[in-house]
Amino acid sequence: MVNFFFSTLNFLLKIFVVLAVLLGVLAAYQIYFKTPAEMIAGVTRVDKMRAEPDTYENRTVEIEGIVTSSYGIFSVGVFSVRDEDGEKTIDIVTTSGVPVVMEAGKETKVKRTGLFRQTITLNKQQYPFVFVQAN
Repeated sequence: MVNFFFSTLNFLLKIFVVLAVLLGVLAAYQIYFKTPAEMIAGVTRVDKMRAEPDTYENRTVEIEGIVTSSYGIFSVGVFSVRDEDGEKTIDIVTTSGVPVVMEAGKETKVKRTGLFRQTITLNKQQYPFVFVQAN
């Protein structure tokens, strides 16, 4: 009877280990091999995101540009970024501080990664073309 108990326990332990390994492999696949639908590779231009918002909706993108305005209160802030040679801007919502617009007479350049949203609603007000910065 005792031998049967230990052999059953040993069998269940082996199944548990196999399932844990399979779960680990699946998690690693999700983390390291993201599909193009989840992550857009390289820096994406602001004017391109505004021209084709459906392409970037709910996808992680990286943008680079010049800060045109910034404001914040407590731990939440919003700043606008435009391409170096463009005019259209996108607002970036962040919880990790906002950059200054100009420092020592020079424009502030930033590079951020985050989630693109066509619109976001805050306090019953809708804001178009928002980029939520990843922390």
